[in-house]
Amino acid sequence: MRAYAGMVQRLAQANGIEIKRTCEIGSGRGSVSQYLAADGAAVTLVDMAATGLDLALENWKRFGISPEPRRVLASCESTQLQETFDVVLSIGLLEHFAKPQATLKEALRLTRPGGLSWHVIINGESTESMYRSNWPPEIWRDISREAGQEATVRQTQIGNVLEMWCIKNGQPD
Repeated sequence: MRAYAGMVQRLAQANGIEIKRTCEIGSGRGSVSQYLAADGAAVTLVDMAATGLDLALENWKRFGISPEPRRVLASCESTQLQETFDVVLSIGLLEHFAKPQATLKEALRLTRPGGLSWHVIINGESTESMYRSNWPPEIWRDISREAGQEATVRQTQIGNVLEMWCIKNGQPD
């Protein structure tokens, strides 16, 4: 998980984003966010399972990470959060949705202008099926346009893992 946190940090740095506030949707125990918090980010974790959020808090305490994460029990498709974040991320979440558009739209809504929305999709099937079914490169562009926003989109595929990220266009608030 440290490697994923490093990827987020490098992408943010390369795009001039200072990571002060992050939101991990579908966070479970929030392993990646622990590293971002240890490096100074204020973290919000969103998950539908209270047990995952409780485990995250236990891990934060066990490893002496402070401040503790803000824990939000909610659907990643509609978090009800009103603020935006420098980085919104998910690891191993989106592959559970036949139609991920609502989750990606919410992730983009939560991302501040000029911020990073970063997601890792882990697919046990052939990598060819990823692009042909749920993950065409146009998915972010379509979602951002529907929301009346624009985003610079990138996808990287390594083995059975698809890294999908975008920088939400616009100036920081």
